[in-house]
Amino acid sequence: ENPSIDSGHHFGGYFSGSDRQQANPTLLKHKWENAFTMDGESWGYARNDDFSSYLNITNILYEVVSTVAYGGNALINVGPTADGRIATIFQERFKQLGAWLKINGDAIYGTTKWKAQNDTVSHGIEYGVYYTMAKADGTVFAHSMGWPDNNQLVLTQAVATANSNVRMLGCSKAMTFAKRSAGGMVVKIPALSPKELPTLEGPWVFELKGIQWVGDEQPKLAV
Repeated sequence: ENPSIDSGHHFGGYFSGSDRQQANPTLLKHKWENAFTMDGESWGYARNDDFSSYLNITNILYEVVSTVAYGGNALINVGPTADGRIATIFQERFKQLGAWLKINGDAIYGTTKWKAQNDTVSHGIEYGVYYTMAKADGTVFAHSMGWPDNNQLVLTQAVATANSNVRMLGCSKAMTFAKRSAGGMVVKIPALSPKELPTLEGPWVFELKGIQWVGDEQPKLAV
């Protein structure tokens, strides 16, 4: 078994805890890994497992996105059958994951943690926002875990500048955005038909170019 994160014992320099090790600020200064299994009850193949034991694609994407947002590596396990086959349900999950990554891979591959890892005090499966940043050019990606209320994505940690540009990955329609008087910015999503959505289920990813972290914004001088 993997030792707990706070045990002082780690594998190959990586912090690695229990199944579905959750991201948290204490891990930001370390190399760490979230090793999890698609079968929530077993790391090996268990033919008597109930259907409800298997992680659905929403749970899997939450584990991947939240891990990468905190600078971690996601290791996904499936247990093969005795004759080396991968069960059909696991094949489906990998295809679903691959389809999401085909659209949103730029926000996962070649990225690292940004100055803010998430945007809300409350965040998790199907709610809240996580951030990643491209190592190559500093482009920031906001992963909206659920569909934004009233088609408006409120971001408290990202601030628009004169050079900002926003788009939803996989969507050809233009996004508009504006600064918020309370700080941060709001991305306004146009009306989209199901065919215009990159995916019918989240997370939905917004590419933020030319933005800055709210903590780096210069305070306005009183006059």
